[in-house]
Amino acid sequence: CFANGTPNCNDETCCETVIGIDEACGNAWDAICASLAQVNCEDLCVSDLACGDAGTGPCDEPHAGPFCDTQDVCDCVCVFEPFCCIGDWDETCVFIGTQICD
Repeated sequence: CFANGTPNCNDETCCETVIGIDEACGNAWDAICASLAQVNCEDLCVSDLACGDAGTGPCDEPHAGPFCDTQDVCDCVCVFEPFCCIGDWDETCVFIGTQICD
């Protein structure tokens, strides 16, 4: 459900489904593959976390996983860069959050 930079994902059935749609996901599981998984792997990718949740990490620091802990900033960043809400909260998310959305 999240980009990991390695071939495939941790659920064999989901991997097969996504690779059937985009063969490149068998080489590197990126944000596109993660998006395809979220759409095509039924309830597997449903997360209990969302923008503003305490367990997501700070908006001004990169961290593994999507979202950040400040609702307004997170919502804004996800509009500008949807990857921030399906992949890792990386330097791009931090930049958007601190320079555009804060």
